[in-house]
This record gives sequence, structure tokens and C-alpha cells, in this order.
Amino acid sequence: MLESLFSPRERREHEIAIQAQQVALNLFPTGRVEPEVIAEKTGIEYCYDSFSDEVDGILLPADGRFFIVCNERRARRGSARSRFTFAHELGHYFIAEHREALVSGRMPAQFSLAEFVSNRPVEREADVFAANLLMPYVAFVDRLPGGKCGLAEVRSQAEYFGTSVTATAFRALDTDLLPAPAAVLRWDRTGRLLGRRVARTWSFRHGRILQLVASAPPGTVTAEVLGCLATGSRSGRSDCFTWFDGLLYADEPDNLPLCEEVMALGKFGLPHPDLSRGTDLTGLPRPR
Repeated sequence: MLESLFSPRERREHEIAIQAQQVALNLFPTGRVEPEVIAEKTGIEYCYDSFSDEVDGILLPADGRFFIVCNERRARRGSARSRFTFAHELGHYFIAEHREALVSGRMPAQFSLAEFVSNRPVEREADVFAANLLMPYVAFVDRLPGGKCGLAEVRSQAEYFGTSVTATAFRALDTDLLPAPAAVLRWDRTGRLLGRRVARTWSFRHGRILQLVASAPPGTVTAEVLGCLATGSRSGRSDCFTWFDGLLYADEPDNLPLCEEVMALGKFGLPHPDLSRGTDLTGLPRPR
């Protein structure tokens, strides 16, 4: 019965998430997960080198062994971005279908783009593995007593788990810690949308799937600072009609106020808006 509520992709990603969290729990029952230690314990060799600034890393099979190579030009070793890349490549190893496809040659080894940038299914699955490996559900939720989670909490979680603000914000959204309606979007410096995600509890309304807008709506704090916010963060207020395509004015009960929080991400894009209602879940409207 419950399976019918989720798509095949969602069910598969859930299985991958459970697998990643089990790896984390087995090797790091407490404290921060260290991807390099996992590689060493698994017999995977690794190194850091400089490649094109457009790629993050690669998993290479050779003579029954595996090698992880991370692009130090894109992110220095030990940084949040580099840790996620390493965990992403571990995902390609631990996800049996990926590993077997690499060994057989059915999936040629190729450089990855990590942190939910790529639309390729295998890359997304490796990202899901990485996020759950570095930020296991129980540990993530336990650090947020009362379930409150806005930009300040996301930044605190990112520092604790050694992950980027982007990856941490997406993780908070997946754990339903951001009060619905909630969404996370990311742009590059030119204003091109790199990624967007809506909380599952809000994305399906009135028998249809809602989509976030593809560009920053005029009059929002995001539109005001896009392209000029180099550091720091800003916040403002907006509403659901502004950000979600598909809501009609007839859906007035759904036009809830949103807290819009925007943060610059340096070389990996700016700004980073976090949209959430800013209240608890009590009394939210339900799908008609």
C-alpha cells in the first residue's frame, strides 16, 4: 500500500540512503564520518590531482582494485566540497549496480559532477549515497531539538558534519525538517538555476505536481541580490504564489507566507535561497 505512494526512483533512493547510513553507523557510530578512512578500510586507493575546473572526481576500476581520484583544483582536500566528492565516489563503489557496471565495462569510468548538479540517474544516486553517508538521519535530527531548521541551523549542521551549505540544506529538506511549504534553490553567478527542490509534503497539491519557478521572481530579496551578493546572507518575506507555478488564486488558503533566506556560496554559485514558512507544522492546509 505504502509503496504505491512512492515512485520507483524514490524507492530506490530510499534503499540507497539506508545502505549509506548503515555504512556510516558501522564505521562511525559517533562523531564525523571520514570518507578517506572508509576507503582505507575497504581497500580503495585514492589520490588528489588537478583537472578541469568543471569536474569533481572519478572512481576507476583496475585489475580488481578501485581508485578514487578527486580534483583538488576544484576543491582543496578536506574541504566540505571535497569530502562530498569523495563520498560520492564511494557511492559508485558501494552501490552494487554501479560497481558491477564499471567492472564489466557496461558503464565507462567518467568524471563526476557531485552535489546534485548532474541530472544523470547514476550521479544522482551517488549524491544520495554521499548525503546520507556524511549526514545520517538520526545524527542529523538529534542535533536539532524541537525540529527547528532555518539557514542558521543549516550552517551549524554544515560545520558539524563537514558538508557544504548546499548539501546540508538539501538534506534538511529531505528529512522534512524545514517547515512545509519549503524549498531550496541554487543559482550560479550568472543567474542560471543549478538546482531546485521542494519539500515532499508540499510538492503535491490538488491532484497536480507543483514546480518551483525557474528564475528569481521580481520583487523578491533573491532577485534583488542575485549577481551582486558576494558574501554573507540576506532575508526577506514572500509567499507561495510568488515561487510556485501551478497555484491559482482560487487556492487562496495555500498562499502561505514564506521566509526567504539567501546566502552567497562563493565560487560554487550565489545566492542560495532557502524558502520556508518559518512556523511549526501545526494547522497546515492539506490537499483537497
